[in-house]
Amino acid sequence: MPVTIHNKEYITVAERIAVFREEHPDWTILTEIVSANEDRVVMKAAISDHERILATGYAEEVRASSQINRTSALENCETSAVGRALAFLGLAGTEIASADEVASAIHQQNNMDGTRVDVNKLNNLADKAVEIVDSDDMDNGPALARKLYEPLTNDERMYFNGKLRERKFTNADTGRENQYWSAFKLYLQEAA
Repeated sequence: MPVTIHNKEYITVAERIAVFREEHPDWTILTEIVSANEDRVVMKAAISDHERILATGYAEEVRASSQINRTSALENCETSAVGRALAFLGLAGTEIASADEVASAIHQQNNMDGTRVDVNKLNNLADKAVEIVDSDDMDNGPALARKLYEPLTNDERMYFNGKLRERKFTNADTGRENQYWSAFKLYLQEAA
């Protein structure tokens, strides 16, 4: 049964798996660790009919982002990746994110580690990050991105990252919609 959050319908990963098993008992959910270190985990999930891959989903979890992730980031990440793969297969509400992911994000925003964040400042920084990405300046952009991002606390980064995930742009080369956070991360990686 869909969960309504902010007027959008989300389905839990458990429900997506139950429907998947009922509708496709012979198909397989495959998962793999893309990367894992002391800070974060990235997982990939794929749905296969044993002849081809029908859908994939990726997820990333930051170990320090919540109490649960301090002990179970890998498990949470796998669940999110599976939920996204099943959504791309067509087992979703009105949104790709699962009810679990959205509830977790809301919980993290409401229960940061006690550090007060200046929302106006972070919204302004998110605007500057969008300007950096839109400039498409790989000569100066990475240094500007790093200068903007490095001073932020973990709580500020969580809020900032969420703001950039909410904002989208259309890639001129592919015509696909992308999150500004994905593009901004590329600038940060280039600066490293």
